[in-house]
Amino acid sequence: MRENKAFTLLEMLLVLMVISVMLTITLHLQALINRDQASERQVKHFVSELNYIQAKAIGQQKTIHVTLNPYRDYITLYEQGEREPKRLPLRGGKILPSSNINGLTFTKDGHLKQFGRIDIRFGEQDYGFIFHIERGRFRIVKK
Repeated sequence: MRENKAFTLLEMLLVLMVISVMLTITLHLQALINRDQASERQVKHFVSELNYIQAKAIGQQKTIHVTLNPYRDYITLYEQGEREPKRLPLRGGKILPSSNINGLTFTKDGHLKQFGRIDIRFGEQDYGFIFHIERGRFRIVKK
């Protein structure tokens, strides 16, 4: 008798089915990871914007007020001595109405005049930015 060392059609279909299920799961998980990473990149960008505004207030020795209105996808900067406000986009973010402050004022020393929490949604994730009154410090809470 002759031995058949090849795969049968049924075995081949079973192997292809297993490969396709594994590929589908992998692609779905990769999409979820990419979405989370995009939200975290947006948060880091917002933090760098706030750090830049604080450094600008210190460097130019002037007060800068930041307005954060609910349901907006941008923040508005009012600089001391400037006539026109500047808008900075939140890049995929939206300010939530659950925030308990609607503006921040950085003094010429980089300190904050207000304290409180600003809630912003980046993608599908909500983040709370909690501002402390001393030295312009804040922390981020993922909700």
